[in-house]
Amino acid sequence: MASSDGSGTVPLDQGMFSDMESMQWALGGFAVDIGGSLAKVVYYAASRRRSLDAETAQHVRPGSDAQDDSATSVDDAHEQGRLHLAVFETKHISAFMDFILETVRPNFLERPMAATGGGAHRFAQLFESKLGCSLDKKEELTCLVTGANFLLTKIPNEAYSFHDGEVPPRKFCQLSDNPYPYLLVNIGSGVSILKVDGPDQFERVDGTSLGGGTFWGLGNLLTKARSFSDLLDLAGQGNSNGVDLTVGDIYGESVPSSLGLNADLLASSMGKAARQESGTEFKDADVAKSLLSMIANTIAQIACLNARLYGLNKILFGGFFSRSQPGTMAAITFAVKYWGQGKLQALFLRHEGYLGAIGAFLSNSPVDVFQIGHGKNLLEKQSFDEHFTRATPKKEGLLIGSLELEHRVRGVAPFPLLADLDAYEADTENLCQDVKAREYWIACLKRAQDKVVKLAIASSEGTAAVQRAEAFGRTYLEHLAILEQDPSAYGKLSVRMMLDVRQQCLREFNFVDPYVKIKQQENSVALTSLAALVTKLDQLEWAERQRTLVEGLLAGNAFDWGAQAATERMEKGLIDFDTETAALRHKTWLMDDYEAWFERIRDGPPHRQAVLFADNCGADVVLGVLPFVRELLQRGTRVILAANSTPAINDVTFPELIQLMDQVRKIVPELDTALECGSLQLMPSGTSSPCIDLTRVDSEFADACRDADLVIIEGMGRSVHTNLNAHFACDTLKLAMLKNEWLAKRLGGNLFDVIFRFEPAPPQQS
Repeated sequence: MASSDGSGTVPLDQGMFSDMESMQWALGGFAVDIGGSLAKVVYYAASRRRSLDAETAQHVRPGSDAQDDSATSVDDAHEQGRLHLAVFETKHISAFMDFILETVRPNFLERPMAATGGGAHRFAQLFESKLGCSLDKKEELTCLVTGANFLLTKIPNEAYSFHDGEVPPRKFCQLSDNPYPYLLVNIGSGVSILKVDGPDQFERVDGTSLGGGTFWGLGNLLTKARSFSDLLDLAGQGNSNGVDLTVGDIYGESVPSSLGLNADLLASSMGKAARQESGTEFKDADVAKSLLSMIANTIAQIACLNARLYGLNKILFGGFFSRSQPGTMAAITFAVKYWGQGKLQALFLRHEGYLGAIGAFLSNSPVDVFQIGHGKNLLEKQSFDEHFTRATPKKEGLLIGSLELEHRVRGVAPFPLLADLDAYEADTENLCQDVKAREYWIACLKRAQDKVVKLAIASSEGTAAVQRAEAFGRTYLEHLAILEQDPSAYGKLSVRMMLDVRQQCLREFNFVDPYVKIKQQENSVALTSLAALVTKLDQLEWAERQRTLVEGLLAGNAFDWGAQAATERMEKGLIDFDTETAALRHKTWLMDDYEAWFERIRDGPPHRQAVLFADNCGADVVLGVLPFVRELLQRGTRVILAANSTPAINDVTFPELIQLMDQVRKIVPELDTALECGSLQLMPSGTSSPCIDLTRVDSEFADACRDADLVIIEGMGRSVHTNLNAHFACDTLKLAMLKNEWLAKRLGGNLFDVIFRFEPAPPQQS
């Protein structure tokens, strides 16, 4: 396709605009932020799985004829949409319009397109003449603030500080609860500085004409770089000392102490160029580095002056100027630390360049799609997860150019029984900081990948399953390589995050639930033993029954197809529920609070309501969890049994739990009665991972749990990889079998040791 803007072959990466043909215009569908240098695009589309058929390379939608059985399990009742974020150079706006004409449905262009930035005015006539589409111009500063607030409150690990020389250099800040007040410094072609006091409270307090456009323009004049990216790359290779004049260059080695200045402090940007003889050439890289430092220092100094003037200590830098480049962020951070005298904090955003475009998108009312009432900015009530599988890896593992946010049909909210939401950390290990743990878990996931690929192939009956599975394997290994190189590239690195990315990659290549057949088989086998187990439990004395029930919970947790050590035993037929239960009488309990739990249920009143997070299908949920739930119900405790909303390894999902209970209620009358009267509720937890971040659970589930006085978290992912150190406002049980030898030894135990931790509710504050 040729461009009509005179640029010849279109240098527009059309691959970044995935799923555009399935855009949903009822949502406001599309928004653009057209700046002087770069144009940013945000659009909402139904996500489409990647088929990777060698002949067609087409996307395959669940429900289509080309879809295999693995994507038709009960969990995939609806198709999620995604917010797609992309960027291109404004000079190619005409080529972008050509692409739009060739790609989207004809009726897409019948309604106004949300637009902001200077280009919304400059190119309005071009949009009208070429696309027949009018622009709904949105106020630029309002869009910037709306977009920033959305990212800060909706996307985990969005904001971070940068620490040059440290590994990793990013330290993430959780600002989602209340990010206000803050100073927003948006660096586009020029710079706007805004004081943000609340969701709808802001004012522009300052600005400067020295911005990204200045850097790019002077770079074009002074170096051979001809694109913004090339100029940033060039600066990353340079040494500004070859061009800049330092205090030491002026005073020599003996800088007067009265000045209070270090000899290596910058005195004059590009000052050495004025001292050199005519004809002296400077390296392009050194000039670019000096230029970058000059612009960054100037912007940071103006920002610091405003922050001090208005009594703010958080300065957030947005716009595409830094592009997550270490050199740019290091320069800004150093300048803020210097001019702010160590009292101000420079923060950066992972989606820094899309503030205006997101704000413009949010300004349209998405009532038609979400059906959540009437009013403005309704999308802000929705929840999103970052989706990594289509993002384009760039230098140093950073993601720039094409990003996606997956829309959750159901909202999320913090789990209401956390003792201190601000102090809560989901992940037990921070793999950004723990080098040994990071190296181990990345290597562990790499070793497991061949087996996951084989399982994906075995679960699929469709065509091209082998090609899709191999493509999934390559894609996930690429992500692990990125995280090896830059552990903080996707946010705060943890086992949970890497497992989440693997699940995303599986779904992206149409393996929605590769363990579905294994789960069905495991459930069927376990159900044949349930009646006999219940009869056996009823014959025990009360005290012995309590011990046996806890042993059953722990024994059931051994049946985990996500743990290599457990999988090897199950594949060889070396494990059964009765044997595992009996062995617990002689096994090491690495954390053993059973006596404290026994005293609580023997001497204390019955709990009003319990919330139990279930783990695996099969023996785990059928023979371990359900008898324990039955006992709670018989004590008079109401129970919420929570399961994953979507598949992860062999964990039971909410739809599977409903189907399973249809069979269980025929075997266990007490559970049938409890379901009928509502004392037993089955609910989706909102997670699609073997781990769980309790700041983001299903909002309806969170509301239902508010009156609970007992929380039970089962499984290695939910209670060891995550939430081992979490504190709750009520009684809590955390239990798991350690099915990873490295992890067991790190905790001071051995493979297949068990954890049973009881944490009583903290004393009530008077």
